[in-house]
Amino acid sequence: MSMTPGMDRVPKSRTEWVTDQLREAVLNGEIPPGTQVRPRDLEERFQVSSTPVREAIQRLAAERLLITTAQRGAQVAPYDPVELEDIYRLRLMLEPIAAARSVARADDEWRAEVDHSFRAMENIDPGNPAAWTERHNLFHRAVRARCDSHWTLRIIDDLVLHTERYRRLLADLPMPSRPHSEHIALHQACLDADSTRAAELTREHIQGTFDAVCGLLATLSPSTGSVSPVADITSGSELSQELDEQASMSAPRACGSP
Repeated sequence: MSMTPGMDRVPKSRTEWVTDQLREAVLNGEIPPGTQVRPRDLEERFQVSSTPVREAIQRLAAERLLITTAQRGAQVAPYDPVELEDIYRLRLMLEPIAAARSVARADDEWRAEVDHSFRAMENIDPGNPAAWTERHNLFHRAVRARCDSHWTLRIIDDLVLHTERYRRLLADLPMPSRPHSEHIALHQACLDADSTRAAELTREHIQGTFDAVCGLLATLSPSTGSVSPVADITSGSELSQELDEQASMSAPRACGSP
């Protein structure tokens, strides 16, 4: 099963290895937002030549984790409350539908994969945030893995990547009980093949994480600005109606048909 970039790939080249290392350093805050990224420093840090460093910077700039300008070179993208709200708004629209469409295609093999990923996440020491984050992402990827829209999954993967560095702000805080109980409920909904319940729980989980990150982000610096709560997009009966509409549209008309 593939992961978000940098999560589970076996590096195929020195450039890929440097890219993965630099990406992780940005995502976990080791290189903080706004930090100037100097190629020579990275060459010394990773003990590589200038070529893989230059290509790694270009790749992370394409992923929008770095900002490059002719005057200042490369720097880590700052925390942006407006970006955060925009990304979570899209996740709240897409991920519940992806979860529902995946659960609707459930079989014993998929249930086993979801159960395995859930138990692997549960067995991780909460004091190891990096390992827990990886298992957490694997669990949610397993939940939506059977969604029949590859474009939806690709977009979600990109959105998750860009919320990761915000979400990891919570890593040093005590683990609240809310995510744990939500994971248990989502796991059970998958085993029960309850697509509507899985969609509702996915949405609640994402909304709760967004609220927690916003609260923490607001305490870091007054310059980060404020983020308004993302309004409910599809909840209750509206969510059920949306899922029904999505299911009806899942088989596109043939070219030329009215």
